[in-house]
Amino acid sequence: MRGHVVDVHREYPRLKQAGGELLLVTMGTPQQAAMFRDKFQFEATFLADAQRQAYRAFGLERGTMGQVLGPRVWLGLLKGMARGGVGKPIGDVRQMPGAFVVDRQGIVRYTHYPSHQAEAPSYQEIVALLESLD
Repeated sequence: MRGHVVDVHREYPRLKQAGGELLLVTMGTPQQAAMFRDKFQFEATFLADAQRQAYRAFGLERGTMGQVLGPRVWLGLLKGMARGGVGKPIGDVRQMPGAFVVDRQGIVRYTHYPSHQAEAPSYQEIVALLESLD
């Protein structure tokens, strides 16, 4: 897994300084997203979408069995468990997640559509992209 919660902690101040806001589309209720954000001190904007309207608007599809239960997913889960950062799945476990970075003008500058459930975006790449826009 290229990026994870540790990368967000390390790179989020640079991302904000470069003029970006990380938007994560996630299952569950706003309260569940807030609990996750608080538990892991995850600085990002969560768009909780139990009805999957934002998922459709952002073009996020349901995953195949390989994307949801494949070996890369299990490896990512094992790494997450070792770091103490795996929680109970919420909502449709086949719904693929997404990460988006929006600049100060409200323009989506970065999109991440993972190839499997355990893949996360590279926050170093996001910061480099935003810094190149100045």
